Amino acid sequence: MQASELKLLHAGDERLFGTLIASVEPALRRQIQAYLGPDRDAINDLFQDVCIRIFDRRQGYRGEGPFGAWCYRVCARVCLDQVRRAAHTQRRMPSVDGPCDAAADSRSEPDRTRTAEAFQVRLDAVTDAVVALAPRKRVIAISHWYLGWTAARIAHELHLTAPTVWTTLSQIRATLRRELAPLVRVPSIAPR
Repeated sequence: MQASELKLLHAGDERLFGTLIASVEPALRRQIQAYLGPDRDAINDLFQDVCIRIFDRRQGYRGEGPFGAWCYRVCARVCLDQVRRAAHTQRRMPSVDGPCDAAADSRSEPDRTRTAEAFQVRLDAVTDAVVALAPRKRVIAISHWYLGWTAARIAHELHLTAPTVWTTLSQIRATLRRELAPLVRVPSIAPR
């Protein structure tokens, strides 16, 4: 990008901005679809959010690299923010095959309530532990375990090497084990 175009972009020239966004739109939409799946309405909504974020942060683009690469990074951040919001707002309960008959559960109501509360505490702890990870580690963790991406795909999308992703996943596992250890009940073996 030329210095004159960069000045116009920083000044908020909507015509130039529209032209630049049009040139990267297909790649951004593919990236959003990789995070959200094939839901066209959700993709369109998030694409609008990405465009707004790019426009709001246009001063951060210094022209040192391709505009499309900078937009791609901004898009990844917006997508991950969306995934994180969804993880916070949607509390997933374990799936049950077939109809659930509460009357067939032999446990008392207080026992069922305690079980549900314990499950919610564990779910909240896992969510908080993942959100507390460093941004790059969080991106890799969500991409691998939530989106089901392979290490090779994560490496390609984040411009890393596959061994770096494997090492980072190993570090994430160790961190999560350490953070979530209080939730795991280990039976104590007392000497007789």
